[in-house]
Amino acid sequence: MTLLLALAACRSAHDDKLAEQPLEEAPFVAAFPPDGALHLWGDVPVEIILGAAADPSTLQVSQLIDGAKVPLPCGLQFDGTVATCGVIPGVEPGDALGFSVTLDGHSGRMLSDGRLPQPGIGWDLLQGVSLAALGGGETAVNTVGPYLDKAQAFAALDGYDGTDGDWTFVASPSGRRDDGTIGIAPWGFGFLLPVTVAAGTVHGEADTAWLPTQVGEDPVLLLLLDGTLDAGLSGEALTDLVLEATLPAVSLEALSDAVGLLGPQLLDLIDLDVDLDGDGTPEGATIRLAGTPAPAVLGAW
Repeated sequence: MTLLLALAACRSAHDDKLAEQPLEEAPFVAAFPPDGALHLWGDVPVEIILGAAADPSTLQVSQLIDGAKVPLPCGLQFDGTVATCGVIPGVEPGDALGFSVTLDGHSGRMLSDGRLPQPGIGWDLLQGVSLAALGGGETAVNTVGPYLDKAQAFAALDGYDGTDGDWTFVASPSGRRDDGTIGIAPWGFGFLLPVTVAAGTVHGEADTAWLPTQVGEDPVLLLLLDGTLDAGLSGEALTDLVLEATLPAVSLEALSDAVGLLGPQLLDLIDLDVDLDGDGTPEGATIRLAGTPAPAVLGAW
C-alpha cells in the first residue's frame, strides 16, 4: 500500500508539471464563464486560461454591474497558466452576468444570459450514456464509470425549432425534484458546443469548452480541448451520441482536487494518451461519452 501511494504521488507531481505547460502560443485560451452561457447561478467561479505569449501582469478581469466595471482579484496557478479570479457569490437563477477581460492590451467581454434554453428539446444526458474512454486502457473507465452513472446532467438544443441549421448544444448539471421533474444545479449551462443539424444528424466541434460537472455534492469545472459531438436526431430522439474531447492536465488536477485524498490515486489510473504539443509525450487524456440519452423535461429553474 505504501508503494502504491508513493507511485500515485509521483504521478500527481508529474501532472502538476504538465499543468504548468501552456496549452497554446496565443495569450488567451479560454475563460469561464464562457460567452453565451445560460442560466448561471449559485457561487459562480471566474477562471482564465492563459497561453504561452501572455503577460500575466497585464491581466485585468472585471465583473460588469450596471454598466460599471468592478475589478476582480486574480491569483495565478500552475506557473501562470491559470488565473483564478474568485467567486461571484449567490447568483440568483435568471440573473445575467457580464465580465470583461483585458490581457496584453486586448480586451473582450463574456456575457451570460439568465434564461433557460428555449424552446429546447431536452435529454437526460447521462441516462443511457456511458463513459467509453478516460485516457488509454480500461482501468480508469471501470473505476470512474460507476460514479458517472450516479451523476445527472440536462442537455438541450437551444431554441431548436425542428429545422436543419446551426444551433447550440448546451448542458448543465441537474437533479430530480420532489415532483420527478428535472431542476438545474449550479453552475448552470456552462457547456456550450455549436452544432449543425442536417438530414437527421447532429455534428459539432469546438477548440475549447467547459464541462461543469459534479463529484459527489461538489461542482467541478473541467476545461475540454478539441471537443466533438456526433449524434442522430429523429423528432425528439437523440441517438447514438458520441461526445469526445481531451482533458488537459489542468482539468485532471481539478478532478483530482475534487476527489480529495484519493485524487492522486485516481490520476494514477488515467493513462495519458493525447500528445497536445507534438513532442511525442502525451499531456492529456481522451474522454468519451457514448450512448442514447433519455428524453427529459425541464421542470423548474
